[in-house]
Amino acid sequence: MKSPVNFGLDPSEPVASHLLSILLMNVVDSSPFTSQRTEKYAAWAARLEQNLEMIARQRSIAFRLVPIILAVSLLGFFFGAWAGVGSLLTAVWISSCCIYLPVVRTHEIRMELERTRQEVSKLRERDSRP
Repeated sequence: MKSPVNFGLDPSEPVASHLLSILLMNVVDSSPFTSQRTEKYAAWAARLEQNLEMIARQRSIAFRLVPIILAVSLLGFFFGAWAGVGSLLTAVWISSCCIYLPVVRTHEIRMELERTRQEVSKLRERDSRP
């Protein structure tokens, strides 16, 4: 591989030749490597979409559990005011975690999915160029 840019390395040396090929990967894209990266990014995007579906199912279960948790926590008042307050505050804390965590994770996965799709489109655009 002959390149006008050699980064001050002697291409005849094995280590320098390897380093030079690594440095030039960003300058000169070879199609097999790019298509493999495109496939990996596409597979990762598919995996992220599966994760979004899984979190949506978990979120719906969490939303159904929140009223049940709050209702059960009211049973603590039969054992005393402090036990009732403690169980109610614990139920509110657990319920807020049940709602907050899936919402935040969904946002993170959507952002990652958007970045991955952009990268896939860039790689496919590079693949289509001669």
